[in-house]
Amino acid sequence: MPVPFALDKAQLIALFVNSLLFGAFSVLYAIASWTLLYRNNRTRQHLTVFAVSTGLWVLSIAYLSLTVHRALKAFSLNARQPDGALVFYSNISSASAVAKDAIYVTTLLLGDGFLTYRLFIVWNRAWWITVVPILLVLGTAASGYGACVELITTFVTLGSSLFFGPPTLPPLLATLYSLPVATNLLLTALIAGRITWTLVSTRKRDVLVVSNWHWEVLETVIESAFISSAGLVALLSTYLVDSNAIYICMEAVQPLIGLNFALIILRVHFRGARQDQAPSALRRAAGVQLPGNISGSAPLRLSLSTSGYTLQRETTSKT
Repeated sequence: MPVPFALDKAQLIALFVNSLLFGAFSVLYAIASWTLLYRNNRTRQHLTVFAVSTGLWVLSIAYLSLTVHRALKAFSLNARQPDGALVFYSNISSASAVAKDAIYVTTLLLGDGFLTYRLFIVWNRAWWITVVPILLVLGTAASGYGACVELITTFVTLGSSLFFGPPTLPPLLATLYSLPVATNLLLTALIAGRITWTLVSTRKRDVLVVSNWHWEVLETVIESAFISSAGLVALLSTYLVDSNAIYICMEAVQPLIGLNFALIILRVHFRGARQDQAPSALRRAAGVQLPGNISGSAPLRLSLSTSGYTLQRETTSKT
């Protein structure tokens, strides 16, 4: 019979993983902030993206601080007690543990909420396309904060391989770990599908070749979704197999959401800068301006900006 993954060992590895990813996130956050505030005009859109990235970074600081605080208590203050660290980490209803869970849920909501806003923009501000994603985000909020309430009001502890707590808690946790996966995949499919359909239909209607930079936007969407989905799927998988490795995955996913957000900002910015540096004749030949939109009422332009990727109608003035 295999020896179960020790809880205290998993928490130590989780601290190491979280520290590495938070360090990477901090570096990318600093570069992305400089890009948003000093390399571009400080538009309202750029300031909104900066506020979201700053919120994710502050949440990551608070999360790592609680992780370090709990490690100090487990391996220092409780060191003289038999299995002190194991007993400390087994109490998942302590105030510090629930605070970490609340920060994790808030991070998920902030990331998925902004991704829903991107969907709204890409679909030309059609509110109906966001109904299902918003319901999924609300479901994540209800299950996440509901689980935190259950934990803080009821003493819950972990055995060697069993869970001891109220019967309502496991369904809430299962929902919390599964809904973000569905939300991320759905939002990515809708955004990528909209961009792909627009570019393909434009290429069919016009002799100009669609720009490679526009396809790179699609590549950015898919790659960023893969990073987030990989962490969320790993988290859900470890929960389903009842492994203590779930704490490593959770410590990785929390800063990974912000890190991925900063990566998108930088990738879109530098790809957009590369497009702007191309000769105008080459850009025209490559089809940077996409004539015609989905409805055929006005020209369509797929714009690259540090706040994301937008499909915009172009208007021409007559004199």
